[in-house]
Amino acid sequence: DMQYSIMRASVDQFDWRNLDVLDYPSYTSEPFNMVYAWHLTLVLLALKGGDIAMPGFQRLTQQYVLSLELAGAWQYAAFVALFVAEPRARARIVKGILARNVRATSSENLKRLMAAQVWRCPVSWWWDAQAA
Repeated sequence: DMQYSIMRASVDQFDWRNLDVLDYPSYTSEPFNMVYAWHLTLVLLALKGGDIAMPGFQRLTQQYVLSLELAGAWQYAAFVALFVAEPRARARIVKGILARNVRATSSENLKRLMAAQVWRCPVSWWWDAQAA
């Protein structure tokens, strides 16, 4: 299970880059529940000096983005999408999330949405989403 894998990783008893041991079946039966796996992997990458460009982490990130957006948490989905390593893919994903979810009725409301974000993306992406 995930807790056992965390203990093994802390004492270097397994290859922590093998993300299969941290996937959702190790802690839940819900296939769209990637919360713990994604956050734990991010912590391991930070502690162990890993690279977010790892294919396993990139796949997990994209799955987590999808699950967050489907759950209606599009702001968090856009934040997590900023961890996509390839710049063009990252821009397309974030722009897509904004285009599907930003529906301000006026420029004042759009400015309020932009000010409320805890993450930063180019202002032009917000205006493009509003224009779509």
